[in-house]
Amino acid sequence: MKVSTDIDSSAIDAFLDEHIGSTYTYMPVSGGLVHHVYKVSDKKREYFLKIRGTNFAKMPTVVCNPEEIEYEYRALKRFHEIDPKAFPEIIAYDQAKSMILMLSVMTPDINLEFLLNTGMVNNAAAERIARLIAKVHSTLQNDKTLIKGEREQAYYADNLYYRLSSLGRESLVKAVESLRKHRKQVIFGDLSPKNMAIDAKGVYVCDLDAAHYGNVLFDVGFFAGHLLLHSFNQPDSHVAEAFIKAYLSNSELYIDASDEDILARIMIGTCIYRLDNSIVPYNVPNLTSDEQKELLGKMDDLLLRDILTVKKIGNVKV
Repeated sequence: MKVSTDIDSSAIDAFLDEHIGSTYTYMPVSGGLVHHVYKVSDKKREYFLKIRGTNFAKMPTVVCNPEEIEYEYRALKRFHEIDPKAFPEIIAYDQAKSMILMLSVMTPDINLEFLLNTGMVNNAAAERIARLIAKVHSTLQNDKTLIKGEREQAYYADNLYYRLSSLGRESLVKAVESLRKHRKQVIFGDLSPKNMAIDAKGVYVCDLDAAHYGNVLFDVGFFAGHLLLHSFNQPDSHVAEAFIKAYLSNSELYIDASDEDILARIMIGTCIYRLDNSIVPYNVPNLTSDEQKELLGKMDDLLLRDILTVKKIGNVKV
């Protein structure tokens, strides 16, 4: 995938010199679609520097507004207040330069995507993640923080369209229509394993660019869908169900049969979004191309059913 190079290295040096001194090293790392991300190290600590350019970092033909880095700054600041150990601490921020420097909470060996791909995430780990997400959702339940300001409604609509409605399945379009009727609050917006980590001491989330006023049910279904995707070839794994059960036990969210049906369709939609996405390929090394095609067929068959449950889709294996 082509990477944009519209970042001025001298601007990076000046920013880092100002905020952490002259003794440091930095190197580009694989970030998200939008931001340029650098791993920065000095003699004592490790940081991540995020820069928003005039174009998406990995899709340079897509234009973006550098000033919108303000949205992630707001989210990082608010979420860090909720749990300082789970979310990065902001060391420096400059909206004019579209730069955020934060302390690292991630290391490669505890990255959740890596752990899922190696079969090292069990029910207990899923339950710990659920408790953190429930804590954040509960704290933000009545929070009127405007993460994306005037863009909240547009971002909400775009997010649901991109991740669900645009997949060309009528069932998912209807699920989104139902989801729009649910109450909204600040949510993560992109609970993807590549943005998360877990070890014996805690659970960590490093990317909050997608935080916005949305539906808690979307957050839960989107993350559970990733757990489902990584466990299709593990006959004894039911981490997605364990996550949802623990989340409901630790939050004020109540779901009836119709809500569970929406939740299950969000999970299926997330799997389809990841498996059938040529623009943003997703890493599922344990599934062969034939197994991925088989799964897509099974997911489409499930979407044709009138009522779905989490347990029903959790029983699908390859």
